Amino acid sequence: MPKRKRLSANQKAQIVLEAIREDKSVAQIATENSVHPNQIHKWKSKPWKTLPSFSRMIAKGTRSRSRA
Repeated sequence: MPKRKRLSANQKAQIVLEAIREDKSVAQIATENSVHPNQIHKWKSKPWKTLPSFSRMIAKGTRSRSRA
């Protein structure tokens, strides 16, 4: 039996950030990252404190969008 896939906090934050951007559906993002869509929804509803680099990633994302 294969082991469960384990994602780092940074990987989870990247997936959540992609879901928040709404460029793709949650189902598409889940398929690309081999996770269940419900898991992405759970990660989105967690407080940002549980995803350590999430606030830094959002700040980075908003800065890069404003430069474009």
